[in-house]
Amino acid sequence: TGLAYERLGDTGKAEEWYARAARTEVRDQDALYLYEKGKSLEKLGRKTEARELYKHALDCGRIQVTDYYNTFFESFGRGPYEQDINTVAYLTQGMALKGLGRTGKSRQMFLKSLAERNDNVWANYYVGNLN
Repeated sequence: TGLAYERLGDTGKAEEWYARAARTEVRDQDALYLYEKGKSLEKLGRKTEARELYKHALDCGRIQVTDYYNTFFESFGRGPYEQDINTVAYLTQGMALKGLGRTGKSRQMFLKSLAERNDNVWANYYVGNLN
């Protein structure tokens, strides 16, 4: 919403929405969203805070990579497959690296995300739109 207001030339409303996004609480298991929060902080001129968020998101993405699944509850439905977890973990790392300005390494993570699940829309988008 902040980006939309910015494009419309309403910087006051854009800043209001960036501030809202910057105040959003993001849990570690949802670290993927730290990228957007970091971008909002950057728009507010809080680049040091944004870099710290990106570093934290990178750590969270690394921790989330798995080759384990629990079969205890399988009779109730399997739950997420390792590929589903890992595609998000690598996407999270890719977005964090993108925020840190490391586009080459970011591309590698997006490609790893796609190797896990080639239908990951955001990994496909970012691989094609890194700058």
